Amino acid sequence: MIILRTDDRSLSESEPGKPYWLISPEKSAGRIQHVDVKSVRILFGCSSGWGQRRDVFLRTPTARKALGFDLAAFEVDSRLATEQASVPMYPRNEALVFNLRTYERWNLLEGTRVLALHGNTALLERNDEIVLVRLKPDATLDRLSQPIKRPPFAAILSHGAWVAVGPLLFELQQGKHIGSFPLINGLPRAPLALSTSGSGLFPARPASPTRVSEGPFRWVTAD
Repeated sequence: MIILRTDDRSLSESEPGKPYWLISPEKSAGRIQHVDVKSVRILFGCSSGWGQRRDVFLRTPTARKALGFDLAAFEVDSRLATEQASVPMYPRNEALVFNLRTYERWNLLEGTRVLALHGNTALLERNDEIVLVRLKPDATLDRLSQPIKRPPFAAILSHGAWVAVGPLLFELQQGKHIGSFPLINGLPRAPLALSTSGSGLFPARPASPTRVSEGPFRWVTAD
């Protein structure tokens, strides 16, 4: 799939051996929000001018569907390194997850943020507490874990179904909180990378305000 923006600011999509089809015309100033390559579905926002809120649409190979809500202005195309069919969105004071293939929609409590998605499992944060939930076909949620306090300034790192929030490790395929990575010099540390088995990569000597981290580096499991 190739998405093209022409000189007149219209958006089109093409595939080898197939004709172009229009995503959004010039006057809409379309911006890409999410692309599901597997199902050839494109989520995008349109506005009447620079800095205006964007009405959200879903484009399929056969139709263009208005989703009935808008998002705060975004002037650059989003690039998501995933073929995940579901995407989190935050229209005005709401929070929701929308599935581009099935049109399923899960409304979340106000103030909720989606930290990660994998299949029908989501890692959510609200009021500095993290919880795993299952997104059910009837638009409801099943809680899979007890709320956990998010560590201050914790960054999010993911690899497949594995997600690290600071030193905390979650496995979204099974919907489990695995545990925490061991303390280093008595302090909780976040991994630099995650392996396909959920191990975290840590340096022998962590970085500080005055020096970079130093090796050797090793893979550590959470418990």
